[in-house]
Amino acid sequence: MKIGIVLSDVPTYSETFFVTKIRSLKELGHDVILFVSNKTRSFDLCKVILSPRIPSSAIRRVFFIGFQVLRLLVSCPTRLFRFVILERKARRTWAMVARNLGISAALLPVKLDWLHFGFGTFSLGRENVAQVIGARLAVSFRGFDHYVYPIKHPGAYSLLLRVADKFHVLSQHMKQDLIRQGVNPTCIEVIPPAIDVSKFRANEYVETTTLRIITVARLHWIKGLEYTLHALRALVDRGLSFHYTIVGEGSEYDRLMFACHQLGLTEYVTFAGKKSHDETASLLRNHHLYIQYSIQEGFCNAVLEAQLAGLLCIVSDADGLTENVVNGETGWIVPRRNPLALASKILEVVGLPEEEHALIRSKAIARVCEQFDVSEQRKAFASFYAAV
Repeated sequence: MKIGIVLSDVPTYSETFFVTKIRSLKELGHDVILFVSNKTRSFDLCKVILSPRIPSSAIRRVFFIGFQVLRLLVSCPTRLFRFVILERKARRTWAMVARNLGISAALLPVKLDWLHFGFGTFSLGRENVAQVIGARLAVSFRGFDHYVYPIKHPGAYSLLLRVADKFHVLSQHMKQDLIRQGVNPTCIEVIPPAIDVSKFRANEYVETTTLRIITVARLHWIKGLEYTLHALRALVDRGLSFHYTIVGEGSEYDRLMFACHQLGLTEYVTFAGKKSHDETASLLRNHHLYIQYSIQEGFCNAVLEAQLAGLLCIVSDADGLTENVVNGETGWIVPRRNPLALASKILEVVGLPEEEHALIRSKAIARVCEQFDVSEQRKAFASFYAAV
């Protein structure tokens, strides 16, 4: 079976989801082709096809589209005409047809059994390609493109939801959301993120008089980090001794640094920046408590890794996080956007006897090993591309 996967760039080897998926499909005997719009690093797991970029200049864009039309007229004229017909049936203007032709040019000549868009937003403008080339269409939805993008662009996925053969989502919450939008439940597969459990081993509880708290997240509003900082201010006011480390980089760095200053938290918070997968694993093992107080979250690998590393985990009730952690059994769930509730929960957790801490950690480790190891993900994707 030949499977085409569409991403923005080739994955790094620390991006275990895509790397594991591609490697597993290859081991099962499938031929995998990766289609990307950027190629910033080498990738030797499968064939990579770089899609041409549409020029920003209007004049150059006309020549670019003209060249692609001529190239497709020579290589696959029937597919070219069929693509245009389907685009017009979808009530797209000629300008939109031209743009969509440009972004689909690398896909149209290729023979595939499955065309799989790694994120929902990557399918936009290319929803008709699979039908044109005689392939089945699959799409993966993750947090941002499932929950946030449609709010900014209502109806963006209306065509996709009608024509896709299969949907991959990260949680039951996302599956139920698609069902409410009219998608047949039999077309939706829940395959949560997974981790290599051999990479993270739990240490004994870190002995120190200062509570060490950590979050691994990009510095983005969706991660709720400013709410976390407000909760930590409340902990300072209540006399708790702690230090908080944020691992990650992003557009909100200045805002969060300034929030630390205004809240009087500068001496309590460290912005550790971006770290490698191995460095992050080492950092996790030297902390007590992990917080993921996101406003929205598809699932979150970092929480799985924190549980496996033996940290006590407190998360928000944002979407997939409620399936990542079992409240009161493998961690704790707190309503989002409520810093005082988060602060109270931290104090409650810290005050529990060590025997209860140990029980929570052992249950969390066992659950991650049983349900979220990469071997389980391999099995799930082995059957994902079965006949629909």
